Amino acid sequence: MALTRKDLNAIDELIDKRISDNNKRLFEFISENNQAMSDHFVSKEELIEVRDYLEDKIKHLPTKDEFHKANDMLMKELKALREEVTISIHQTSRNTDRIEKLEIKVLGN
Repeated sequence: MALTRKDLNAIDELIDKRISDNNKRLFEFISENNQAMSDHFVSKEELIEVRDYLEDKIKHLPTKDEFHKANDMLMKELKALREEVTISIHQTSRNTDRIEKLEIKVLGN
């Protein structure tokens, strides 16, 4: 038995009704859960506000090149200070040895 035009129209109406009902339920679900969803997601205005806040804070930071240049200068200063400390330690050690030798000669200990 083949389907008649009337049968096909009835099937078409059933499918349309089912789609319409599903769409109606979907829109109801979205409406009911809109507030719950908005609690979990930020709005465009909130994103813009955060972006503006971050841009304001970031504008005070140095650029990558400025940061590396300053860091290089600090590393050179640190290296120079370490070399000075090493030299000072050797000079102090030599001076201590000389003083001890002189004390032995002068005081006779």
